[in-house]
Amino acid sequence: MTRQGIAKRNRANAQKSTGPRTASGKAVVAGNARRHGATARPDPETVATWLGIILDDTEITPEVLIPTDERGIRALLLAQAEVRVVAAHRALRDFEAEMPFILRLGRPFTWQDIVEGLRSGELPPPDRTLTHRQVYQAIQTRKKEYNSVKHDHKLLHRYLREAQAQRRRAFQAWLAFVGEETDGMREAA
Repeated sequence: MTRQGIAKRNRANAQKSTGPRTASGKAVVAGNARRHGATARPDPETVATWLGIILDDTEITPEVLIPTDERGIRALLLAQAEVRVVAAHRALRDFEAEMPFILRLGRPFTWQDIVEGLRSGELPPPDRTLTHRQVYQAIQTRKKEYNSVKHDHKLLHRYLREAQAQRRRAFQAWLAFVGEETDGMREAA
């Protein structure tokens, strides 16, 4: 398929989008990825700390945070990438600490898991006064909660992988620049 054909197909698919169409709906969706902090804008103080480490400079001034040269730009991109990785890792770790017992197993749930969960207190004791209909409704509710939590968990893993990939690219660019800089110094000497 040609590039024009692919672009035409993509535009046609975009018209079928089921995303929000109202301003209020778009505002809600715009905040979805920031609710856990994994994809939020990096904190300038933390970026400055990383920048100090990368540049081996204890005094980071505001001018350094707005670089004008290639070295400063690459160092800033690496510092921002480091902050994003830390934030994504922290969000995933915090989420996993609060995950339900069933999801922390990382494998299919068995009756033995129920017994162990009841013994450890991670699962509440069963309520024997429930009707079959109430039990069925409770199971359906748990399934929905499970799927929602599982989706969020996968999403946080994706954010972490994306942040790590961004850091890897920024680090490679930094190393390439520092290598060129070192080669230039050797040739000049």
